[in-house]
Amino acid sequence: MTLTEQIDEAKYCIEVMKRIGTFRNHKIGIVREDAGITLTKGDVVLYRKDGDTLITEHACNKEWIEKNLKNNNFCMTGGTCVCVPVTMIIPQCSKYEWVFKNKLLSDRIEKQ
Repeated sequence: MTLTEQIDEAKYCIEVMKRIGTFRNHKIGIVREDAGITLTKGDVVLYRKDGDTLITEHACNKEWIEKNLKNNNFCMTGGTCVCVPVTMIIPQCSKYEWVFKNKLLSDRIEKQ
């Protein structure tokens, strides 16, 4: 899945959370480097502040969200990770985002 598709899914997830009342000031970010089980470099995550650290979650895809809503299930995210250092996530609106995207692309090209 492309970075743009991941961001679109995250935006849709936030839209739905706002509509059903489960939104807790989530923002969209990109994982800076591999860390732990749920954080992989280049993944798009939803994050929110928790004291001096962050809580990150992966947005479910649109089909999964719609299926859950039909079953009165308000679970919109998965892969939750707590106590994530703030430096691990690049905010989606960051001026460094384009640099990070290009770095990911160059890393993938070098591996081929």
